[in-house]
Amino acid sequence: MLIRTHDEPRVTRYFGAAMITNERGVTREEWLFPAMLGLVILLLACLGESGREWLRFDHGAIDAGQYWRVWSGHLVHAGWYHLLLNGLGLIILVLLCPERVRLSWWTVRFVLMAALTSAGLYWFGGGIEWYVGLSGLMHGYYLLGLRRPAMQRDWIAIACLAYLVGKLVWEEWVGIAVSNEAAIGVPVATRSHLFGALSALPLIGLEMLLPDRWIRADGSVRNLNENNATSG
Repeated sequence: MLIRTHDEPRVTRYFGAAMITNERGVTREEWLFPAMLGLVILLLACLGESGREWLRFDHGAIDAGQYWRVWSGHLVHAGWYHLLLNGLGLIILVLLCPERVRLSWWTVRFVLMAALTSAGLYWFGGGIEWYVGLSGLMHGYYLLGLRRPAMQRDWIAIACLAYLVGKLVWEEWVGIAVSNEAAIGVPVATRSHLFGALSALPLIGLEMLLPDRWIRADGSVRNLNENNATSG
C-alpha cells in the first residue's frame, strides 16, 4: 500500500518496506547522526591502545570518579574488526529502519541509552571489569527503529524484531560462538546487548508520550498517514 502526496510522488507507508521499495533515497535526518557516530568511533580508534584504555568502560575507574567512561566506553572498540562490525551495523540501521529524527533527539537517545546500559553493566554485569563497543547501544537503536513499522504491521519489521528478541534469548542461555570472540580479540559481553535493548524501553515510552514535533524532523509518519489519502 502506498501514500500519495503532492511533494513526493511515492512514499512507502512502512519503514521496513522502505528498505526494499524506497524511491526517495535516504534523507539527511535519517543518516546524519549515524554518520556522525560512525565518524566519532573511527577517529577514536585512531587513538590506539592508550586512548582505548583512557575511554573504555572501567568499573574500578568509574568508582574512582572517572564518570565520562559511562558514555565514552561505547565509542571505543577492541580493534579494527570490532569497529567494522559496528560500522556495518550503523549502515544496516539506516537502510533497514530509517527514521527522520531530530539531531537533538538522536543525541538524547545516545546519552540515555549509554547511561542505562553502563548502569546495567556496573550493577548487574556479572563481574565485568571493563567493556568497549557500540554493539550494546546498537540493539537499542534497532529496537527503537523497528518499533513504529512493527506497530503498523510491517512484517519485515516484525520479523526483524522477532530475530532480535530470539538473538538476545540465545545469547543469554547459550552464549556466542567462540570463533566470533576470536575474530574480535576479546570475550563478547553479551549482557551489554541485553542491557542495550532494555535501555531503549524507557525511550519508547517517552516517544509515545511526547509530541512528535519534539522528536521527528518531518512531523512524523503518524501525521503523514493521517493527512494523506491511501490506496490499496
